[in-house]
Amino acid sequence: MSQSEEYSWVKIRKIILVTCLVLVIIYLPVFISWRVYQYRAVSELVQAIESFNDQETDEALEKVKSRNATELALPRLIELLESNSEIADSRALSRVFYALGPAANSRLLEKIQPSENINIRVRAIYILRTIGRSQIDDYEFQRIVHSLVQALDDENRDIRFSAAQAISHIDPSRAGETLPVLVELLKDLDTGIRVEVIYLIGLFGNRAEGVLPELLIALKDPDSLVRGIAASTIVKIGNSDIKVINGLIEVLSDENPNCRSRAAYALGQFGPQAKPAVPALLASLNMLQDVEQEVPHNSLQESTRRSLRRSLIDALGDIGHASPEVIQALITTLNDKRYSISRESAAIALGKLGPKAVGAVPDLVKVRDEAKIDSKLSSETSMEIEFENRLGLEAAIALEQIDLKRFNRALNESNTEAQ
Repeated sequence: MSQSEEYSWVKIRKIILVTCLVLVIIYLPVFISWRVYQYRAVSELVQAIESFNDQETDEALEKVKSRNATELALPRLIELLESNSEIADSRALSRVFYALGPAANSRLLEKIQPSENINIRVRAIYILRTIGRSQIDDYEFQRIVHSLVQALDDENRDIRFSAAQAISHIDPSRAGETLPVLVELLKDLDTGIRVEVIYLIGLFGNRAEGVLPELLIALKDPDSLVRGIAASTIVKIGNSDIKVINGLIEVLSDENPNCRSRAAYALGQFGPQAKPAVPALLASLNMLQDVEQEVPHNSLQESTRRSLRRSLIDALGDIGHASPEVIQALITTLNDKRYSISRESAAIALGKLGPKAVGAVPDLVKVRDEAKIDSKLSSETSMEIEFENRLGLEAAIALEQIDLKRFNRALNESNTEAQ
């Protein structure tokens, strides 16, 4: 290289260095300011989450996203996940992780690996369960589900349960992999676990049909909460086999009114297929009325009995078996002013029975007409007037369903013949 060429190259290098230095001097403050701007948004987000303020969290989250500060925010969010169980279980943190997309999901998936602390793994899985199938693309969804399915084989019970819980919520189609874990947990000594497991089984719908034998056993669980949720879950599976009907019929004699109420509701959902349960439903309703002769109307148990009575009446209407005994039981409830809202249920049930409930027409007409009079003359509270109006309306609808015109025509023909 000649001397002149060497001089030119040195000059060029100096120009480049000076240019770079000028650029650094110009843009370094801008970069620092932008970085500070990002850190401030992240700090605001963390503070909002820690204060459990949904509105402030949403506002701070928008700042983090608009300032492209996701990568700065994630380490701070992971710190919250690891250090504070109350915040980790909060709706706000779950919502923020979801809103930050695939990068946030990757961090959560790292935290459910066996090398992590058990509690942190459970918390991360809890947040993953809040992700909806329609909220992320197929690749991201399958990546999450794959990691959760792997966790189903974990040696720790809490991890297996949390993973099954998450999969039940976000991908019920994985019943074949999830249900065996849930069935095993039905033997757990913790009542809360058994209740939650049965609820999760219900999320699989008819995919859980193979688990029905275990649910029928759960109907006889020592804890009433378990028996009640089992009755509610069985109907979600949709199998009306006689063993299922008989299992629910047995619960109608349960010592716990809430269990009886749930069993009655389940039987009603099976419709005409639950016809074998009608005698038991009537017996339960009669037993309830006998108890009310002895217990004061304003006792603390009245709301429980009211709920049970309505469930029994609704079930009789939904099953649709219009025997004289059923119609008479509904008429008795319709005419008893102690039963308030249950009278409305009785009117609805009679309407569902249709023309076969023609024997209830005079009582329905009476209730309908009394409601009209009461609403005009009553000086009672607006709530009571509103109830009377609803009762009268349901009685009128029932009359239409039973076919009041045909009844009146038959009555007129009978009167004509008598004359």
